[in-house]
Amino acid sequence: MDFSLSNRLRACALILATAVVFVATLVSPSPAVAVDPLFTFNGGGWGHGIGLSQYGAQGYALKGWEYDDILKHYYQGTKIVTKPAATVKVNLEDGGSARSQWQIKAGSVTTLTVAQETNTSVRKVLDKTKSYWITTVGGNTKVCADSAGKPGTVLQTFSGGCYATAGGFVQMVGTSGPLNYSGIRWRGTIHFKPYTTTTSKAVNYVNIEQYLYGVVPRESPSSWSSEALKAQAVAARSYAYQDAIDGNTLYCTTRSQMYNGYARPGYNHEASSTNAAVDATKGELVWYGTETKPVKTYFSSCSGGHTASIQDVWTSSTPKPYYTGVDDADQASPYYTWRNGAYSAAYVADKIRTRDINGGGGLEYSVAAPAVVTNITTERASSGYTHHLSVTWSNGKTFRILGDTMRSALGLKSTKFGVSRTYPVQATTRFQNSDAKLAWSGYWVTQSRSELSGGTLSYSAISRSTAKASFSGTGIAWIGTRGPKFGKAAVYVDGKLNRTVDLYSKTTAYRQSVFNVTALSPGTHVIEIVVLRQKNSASGGYLVGVDALDVINGSMSQATAELKRFEDTDTTFALLGQWKSFSNIAYSAGRHIYTVDPGARFYATFYGSEVRWIGSSSPKYGWALVSVDGSAPQKIVITSSAYEYKKVLFAKTGLSQGKKHTIMIEAHGFDEAVDIKGYTAIDAIDVRGGWVLRAVIPEVTVQETDSAATWTGTWSQARSRLLSGGTQKYSKIASSEMVLTFEGTGIRLMGRRAPWYGQSRIYLDGIYQGTVDQYSRYLADRRTLWRSPQVAVGRHELRIVVKGTKQKASSGVGVGIDAFRVAGRAVRP
Repeated sequence: MDFSLSNRLRACALILATAVVFVATLVSPSPAVAVDPLFTFNGGGWGHGIGLSQYGAQGYALKGWEYDDILKHYYQGTKIVTKPAATVKVNLEDGGSARSQWQIKAGSVTTLTVAQETNTSVRKVLDKTKSYWITTVGGNTKVCADSAGKPGTVLQTFSGGCYATAGGFVQMVGTSGPLNYSGIRWRGTIHFKPYTTTTSKAVNYVNIEQYLYGVVPRESPSSWSSEALKAQAVAARSYAYQDAIDGNTLYCTTRSQMYNGYARPGYNHEASSTNAAVDATKGELVWYGTETKPVKTYFSSCSGGHTASIQDVWTSSTPKPYYTGVDDADQASPYYTWRNGAYSAAYVADKIRTRDINGGGGLEYSVAAPAVVTNITTERASSGYTHHLSVTWSNGKTFRILGDTMRSALGLKSTKFGVSRTYPVQATTRFQNSDAKLAWSGYWVTQSRSELSGGTLSYSAISRSTAKASFSGTGIAWIGTRGPKFGKAAVYVDGKLNRTVDLYSKTTAYRQSVFNVTALSPGTHVIEIVVLRQKNSASGGYLVGVDALDVINGSMSQATAELKRFEDTDTTFALLGQWKSFSNIAYSAGRHIYTVDPGARFYATFYGSEVRWIGSSSPKYGWALVSVDGSAPQKIVITSSAYEYKKVLFAKTGLSQGKKHTIMIEAHGFDEAVDIKGYTAIDAIDVRGGWVLRAVIPEVTVQETDSAATWTGTWSQARSRLLSGGTQKYSKIASSEMVLTFEGTGIRLMGRRAPWYGQSRIYLDGIYQGTVDQYSRYLADRRTLWRSPQVAVGRHELRIVVKGTKQKASSGVGVGIDAFRVAGRAVRP
């Protein structure tokens, strides 16, 4: 069966430069979508889950447990020992970074002193009431006076680093600490250690007991039971102690422990209850057997009922008795259980992929887009913590990744989770290609067939032609046609290329799901189908057809084709008459073209559904005639009392996407009656849903009676209702001439053929074009006697000279000139 075409579509097929004939072997419609799964993560606890659970410690304290019993429960086989105090070093920048300058002042009533780290005798005693700056230059630190909030006069230079002390507290005037508060007062001293030649890090040197004053209230609420706070104090001390002995620098964030200093203006960071817990356990550490250092007492918020053994979470760690999972009493935690999801397959894929790329090794355990995750299986320890997962992708690859990798990728609260896979209930709504909500750009033609969804197909083979839809939902499918003359299209979703679709097949298949995307996030999305004018080598054409769009779990909203601006400098425009350019920042792109030549014309040819003339109006501007596709000219008055720029002077909407269009603007003066000269300017042309093409100047009829034609020699006038305009000029005297000057790209000579007509010579711009013979066996009027080649836009001259000769069959030598068809305009004296 042949896919036949209407006459209109056959004409369009010629424009598309491809024959639209489909050999159709009917294929059943394909399903609209392959549904991707959703993944839900059900878990418990917050944090790594190793060692003490803060909510669990509070739970056991409320049951009457004492702090040492709580600690021995979470760190199996340990004991409590007392050791001397040590000095802790803590980086006071939340990310551990260096800065080029730090602002400080005394945080207590004593004098502020800044001294060199390597030689404390090099020092500067400063006014306790003022603030100062520490800067770094050439790897050396300097203390500077404050000058309107910036470093001013250098008061002292130190070789290498320096430190500030104020007999109790040093205040950071700017931001510091884990939460970036301003004005925090820190116990101990603050050392400024050069990191680069121009930056230094701020490190707090503080007695471990005073350090804990700032840690415990940040790790556990000060309102909790005293036994829970004591357990927290000993755990925090044990965690930091060995680093203090070894001289390591801790972070002020959860990378080590939360530490936020003494106070800031208006707020105390320490609390009497937590300070009492620190004091009551002074020097106490968690110790195991005969080991030479305290247990690194990891702790976290809660565990969801059972803590983790260390190898359950950090799989490369060596198992230790004191890192063995135990029952927990953390039921009061709001994160005892939690649920994340349901996440789309695409969302999970994107998060894993991002985590993989950010790891610095490229795609080691993920697959490039648009692949999605299709299945996840977990490997869980007896404690419930997931130590590994197997992740399967839509291309068939499976990767085994760490549970902590998935926790980090998805922002889960712990690795204590399971994964469930479900499939969404799909509610599909079909929107036909004829739906007014779709936006079309470029050139599209509609084909009717009963096999199509809704009975019609919009198709194109013109590069860049675009079908656009805006929709809300979780997915969308493009329903189209495949066939032996179909090509390729690029499909963009939310502005990003999703894939290229090849529509070629040996036989024609209708109502096919040629593209689909699912598992989109909630909200509004945009799909764009762009004709590439590319094809499979086996294909006989470049056609791309849009039959319908299926929206999944949503609806379609109004899409709008892009409004593109084409400046007056565009080389596709055509100008007739005298035009000049003028530059001014008030114009679009800084210039426009203008004319004071009455009858001067501007032409722009384009694909699109809307066109706008952008120009200016002022007291010096006149009026113009505007026509689109040869319609009756519309008079546009561009005179105004004040200057107005980049103004929409004319707009035409509702144009067909299935044809080329041409806008013509003809300039005129102030007064129509006397044609007083006034300006007409073209600043730009705006086109919606398309672009400009090489301008096609339409033909207009110029009668032989027009003053643009001059006649010499002997000519008479003949009348007949069969002639254009009812008259023609006639001569049989050799060397009689007619000259017509025109502006444009071509001209046709119109006239009569008859048994008694003879011959004439024709010249264009002084160049002989040949002989026109008007003999015919039968009378025929309004015939094209001669057509010029296409010439460059400009002024040209047509000259016709009567030869006084004929061919043998003719009974006369007369020549008749009826009219001219000018692609442009006639130039009158």
